Amino acid sequence: MKHITEDIFKRQDKAKRHKPIEFDLYRLSEELFNEFDRIGMINRLKLVPQLGSIPVNHYLLKNRYDYVLLQIWLHKKAHDLVNETLEFSYASTMHKEDFSPIYTFPPDYRNTTIEEFLQTFTLVYNVGHCSNTFTSSRAMIYALKQSRVTYCAFESQFKDTRVSNLLNAIIEKEDYHHFHLVNSILVLEQCNDALFSVQIAKELIFAYLGINDCSKKMHYVFNLFRRMRNLAITTFDLQLDHTPFRIRVTNDNSLKHFLKEYLARYNDNGKAIQIVNSLTKLLSTFIY
Repeated sequence: MKHITEDIFKRQDKAKRHKPIEFDLYRLSEELFNEFDRIGMINRLKLVPQLGSIPVNHYLLKNRYDYVLLQIWLHKKAHDLVNETLEFSYASTMHKEDFSPIYTFPPDYRNTTIEEFLQTFTLVYNVGHCSNTFTSSRAMIYALKQSRVTYCAFESQFKDTRVSNLLNAIIEKEDYHHFHLVNSILVLEQCNDALFSVQIAKELIFAYLGINDCSKKMHYVFNLFRRMRNLAITTFDLQLDHTPFRIRVTNDNSLKHFLKEYLARYNDNGKAIQIVNSLTKLLSTFIY
């Protein structure tokens, strides 16, 4: 396992009431992380500003790599603090029946857990972002819609024939929120496709976008991913808004109570989800 230690809160917690975050990447996500590092994509993530072209005070500036680490760390904290209250444990194993009826897991990876899938998907979900994030995605969609030559040239870069229908749907809907996942597939096709982590990361993207069928457990995994992604967004980006609202995730006791309301199987999660969604809407109005 690869151990990660990073002080991602150092610029926004002036009172120094925090410690660097620490977690381990498991076998599947470690393999993908190392492959992304080999082709230079981890360093590139560190150069992509979290909010792209939106101006941010230098002491609050985060990059896409910080954001990835925060999401993975939040999953670790949920595993440590509220795992027994969840519908599916983070240690629950995934099987090919949960994932895709056309895909076979190699024998060495048949005990891959939900947490490994979440770490892996968090990495691949973010690796395709351009430097100006969604602003760049909008620009790319506009350029591809305006020129058939540009569209065909871009489409021809992909080896997987499934990308054609996916790309066409995203362009038609002007779905700039998911265009970066097409870029993520392009990054994966520059990787060593003999690696299981590279293969599974691509299938996760297709499953997330509805191209592949998947089970109730996989839908649960994707819903868990979305909730932690939204929590990570509000944790970092509320610092940028002139409102009295802040989310501090560095206190285990407070975080445990919130995660129980946000994730636990037998609680009414609606109120906690509504809080995070409302804060995200506030950010959309005043920041994004």
